[in-house]
Amino acid sequence: MPRAGKGFHRDRFFGLSSQRLASLINRCNSFNPSTAVNGPSQSTILVLLHDWPLPSTRAPHFCFFYLLLGSRKSDGDDKLQSITSVVSFHDHPKRKRKRKRRKDMDVTVTNSVVVKPASETPQHQLWLSNLDFFTQRHTVTAYIYSADSHFNVCVLQTLKEALSKVLVYFYPLAGRLIFDAAGRIAVDCNGDGVVFVEAVTDSQVDDLKDLGSTSQLEPFIPAVNHSDGLLTAIPPLILQVTRFKCGGIALGLKISHILVDGTSALHFVKTWCDIARGSDVRLPPIIDRSALRARNPPQPSFVHHEYAPPPSFIDREKTKQEVSFERFTLSKDQVNSLKEKALDKHTQKPYTTFEALAAHVWKCCCAARDLSEKQKSKLYIAVDARNRLVPSLPS
Repeated sequence: MPRAGKGFHRDRFFGLSSQRLASLINRCNSFNPSTAVNGPSQSTILVLLHDWPLPSTRAPHFCFFYLLLGSRKSDGDDKLQSITSVVSFHDHPKRKRKRKRRKDMDVTVTNSVVVKPASETPQHQLWLSNLDFFTQRHTVTAYIYSADSHFNVCVLQTLKEALSKVLVYFYPLAGRLIFDAAGRIAVDCNGDGVVFVEAVTDSQVDDLKDLGSTSQLEPFIPAVNHSDGLLTAIPPLILQVTRFKCGGIALGLKISHILVDGTSALHFVKTWCDIARGSDVRLPPIIDRSALRARNPPQPSFVHHEYAPPPSFIDREKTKQEVSFERFTLSKDQVNSLKEKALDKHTQKPYTTFEALAAHVWKCCCAARDLSEKQKSKLYIAVDARNRLVPSLPS
């Protein structure tokens, strides 16, 4: 791993067992700076930083400076020995509290019901376009709401009733995915309803303010069994409302991307909220998708590489690996530096922030995967194509 440059640092958690800590303190308390013949050592410098002999109350400070100096003053085997000789990877007190907080984020399911449309809805098979098949999975979203008072049970009933009413407008979500006679995926608009899960937790909304990763939101997303691998076995929409001890609520959605994209999902949630508040539906959804039907016969004007199979790996097998979620913050200066680095004499206009960051992340992913120079890779970018089509689709 390359060494961090000037001005950069890495955050690491280290823990010391009581035996290691006592041994380290004893070693330094027995050190006599006046007898040192080889110049100032790490311990000598530490003498100037702390009262001597070293009291146990200063142990945390001592450990910090010892590791800090060990990382800056030594190299190679000396540096490795200076650190590993005193560090034992046990639970760090702060790390333990963090784990405990996540462990306490227990969510208990109290009820699960099927909510159907409030009134009769059209019964038919809904044709789906090729664009709808591009992402054949459920996407997840979580909304967290704080509350000044304790949760009102009436709110839960209001959400159910409003959900039943909004499904009259978004009735395909209350249907089921099927394979039609031609073997294409379609929606059977049968009004079977959506799954509504109720849950509670003893945690507070404040426990989620400093989210380290999306894994902390998993308890608030409805669980679905994907073991059979059949899209038709999972309802298009599953919701979970979790009540916090403080009175807040979490609304988790798992919704089929075959039926709705991000814009449509947000449209659904906003309409649901409007109905729950007693407002009228301002913008009913457009269900018909025939505008996206291909010409017969198809007449492509260029090659659509986005629909080609993903590139095969060179000299390696494709294996499933655990995915980690991390959050990186880039300053404005760092973003501008990336944009300037991308410029060359052939560039007619500067790159956008999104283009520069997308290219940088793509490059970092390829490096992290240790891909060879001959390995082809593909970056997918989701966009709202409604206004990009000619003629444009209605919003």
